[in-house]
Parts: sequence; C-alpha cells; structure tokens
Amino acid sequence: TGSGNDVINVDQGMVDALQRIGMQDGVYARIDAGNGSDTLALTGGVNLDLTVVANQGAGFSRIESIETIDLATDASANTLTLSLKDVMDINEGTKLTIDGSANDTVDLADLSLWKAPTTSVEGGTTYNVYTTVSPTTSAVELWVQDGIQVI
Repeated sequence: TGSGNDVINVDQGMVDALQRIGMQDGVYARIDAGNGSDTLALTGGVNLDLTVVANQGAGFSRIESIETIDLATDASANTLTLSLKDVMDINEGTKLTIDGSANDTVDLADLSLWKAPTTSVEGGTTYNVYTTVSPTTSAVELWVQDGIQVI
C-alpha cells in the first residue's frame, strides 16, 4: 500500500490466505501497509489468529506496518487472537490499537504476560491499555477499546 494512512479490508478469504502455511500459485499472501497510521479492518465475522500467521519481524512478516486493527468495520462479530510477539511484529513498534464493539473478541494467547489494564482516553474513545516489558524491547502497549471482550 501507499505512504499515507491506509485502511486495508480483510475478509475470510484473506484470513485463510494469510494463515496458510505454504504458497498458493507461487506466492505468499502478505500485507505491508508502509508509512503512516494504517488500519487493518476485519469484515464479515472473521476469526484472524495472528499466532498462526508467519510474523518474523524485521521486514519479513506477512503483516507489517499496522498501527490499528478495527474489529467493528461492520455489525458482524469478529475475533482476533494474538500474542506479545504478534503485537511487536505487526507494527515494528511498541503500541497496537484495537477498535471494536461488544460483539468483538480479543483473545490474548499469552494473557499472563500482560499487566492488568489501565484505562486511557484517546480521541474521545476509552481504551483498556495492557502493558508488558519484553526481555528484548522496551514497554509494549496494547490499546483495546472499552467494551471489546478480552479473554
């Protein structure tokens, strides 16, 4: 994608392609949003499990340069499963924001690594902010919109 603030819509077909272990038609599915503040928008009630998507970081991840994941693009209930490693790899930074509604679920695969959330308001939206300190990086923050179920 470009160097601006991109929104990339992800449906079940793209989820299947991203989670596929091998190539299809000689290529891997990959999203690299580039510079700017970029959003991955889940649509159609998908279940995206980032723990099974190849995210090696340092320019070799299947999903890169994403600052926000939007689970509330439509009225469908979307589920996102992720780990600390996924948060660090997907945006090569220390903060990932997840927007959504009460229909949506975030499954933190390694919930025990995150401190109990604090509450913060950004742009008029209330977030539950989960933090952790990785052994190899500074503090990492996961901002989850208030109302999203976190398991």
